[in-house]
Amino acid sequence: MRHHLLAIATLAAIAGPAAAQSMAELSDEALLADVVAATEAQDADALLDAMGEVRARGLLMFAGPQVCEAPVPDTPFWENEFFAGAAEKAYLVEAREAAVATGSCGCVYEALPFAGFFEETFGRGPAELTDADYSRVRSYRRPDWSSVEQQYRTFSEERCGDG
Repeated sequence: MRHHLLAIATLAAIAGPAAAQSMAELSDEALLADVVAATEAQDADALLDAMGEVRARGLLMFAGPQVCEAPVPDTPFWENEFFAGAAEKAYLVEAREAAVATGSCGCVYEALPFAGFFEETFGRGPAELTDADYSRVRSYRRPDWSSVEQQYRTFSEERCGDG
């Protein structure tokens, strides 16, 4: 019996790093299935490893409310609801596409840097936008707004469980 326990411990020590490495390669669905399997098997070590990966991916089902807000600067442009709404919509088109492309279920603002989007697209940082930029911002990819919204909603429901 003692030899069996030693063999199992040795095998676990050897397999542990390999299992941890392959866990990072699992799909989100497979990872969550591993959480369920480890829970049902009452395997504390496997559950701890799986939950560590769940946490690293931001898939926590029991996390507190996450704040997902764009880092809007305190400038006259952003205080105007029409301008701010148009700018956020333009940004969301790109951010949602980036989230779908990368498979990100986290905050959509993490998929694409807020400031980087405005600098690259309009040649100004978000704090530098003025009323003169409004028409360019408002018309940015306007024909795509609805289709990107629908693609993101479908992705979010299927992949992230939002709905």
